[in-house]
Amino acid sequence: MNLRQNQKGFSLLETAIVLLIFGILLALAIYWYQNANTSSTLKTAGDGIISALEKAHADAVTGKNGTGAGIYLASTSYTFFNGNYYDASSTNNVVYSLDSSLSISNTTSTILFTRLTGAIGSTATVTVSRISSPSSKKVVVIENSGDVNVIQ
Repeated sequence: MNLRQNQKGFSLLETAIVLLIFGILLALAIYWYQNANTSSTLKTAGDGIISALEKAHADAVTGKNGTGAGIYLASTSYTFFNGNYYDASSTNNVVYSLDSSLSISNTTSTILFTRLTGAIGSTATVTVSRISSPSSKKVVVIENSGDVNVIQ
């Protein structure tokens, strides 16, 4: 009588191999999820800044409130404001905070669109990037004319 024929179930080696494969698949799934989530967060933040810049430009061109409009940029937030200069104490300011995994770097802290023309003083660049991986970024350029363009 063959002893092997009477044994039922899985051996320890077979169970270990299945668990190893499951662990590898789980690790890959977690990595892909985190990467997709961070990319989504970066895209959302970049799109938010673009939207705020375009709103400020539109408000300035139409002469809303009789003044220019702009965006004040800090490393972890950006502020939409109406007026010919940024006043941190104004109750009309709208502040948007970034996710803690992101930061803003820029060529100037205030981007002011002039009333009726929508122009700015000089070309400005705003970069939103992941703190843990600065090469993962979204770059926005604001031309002298006030046009907003996404570079990356």
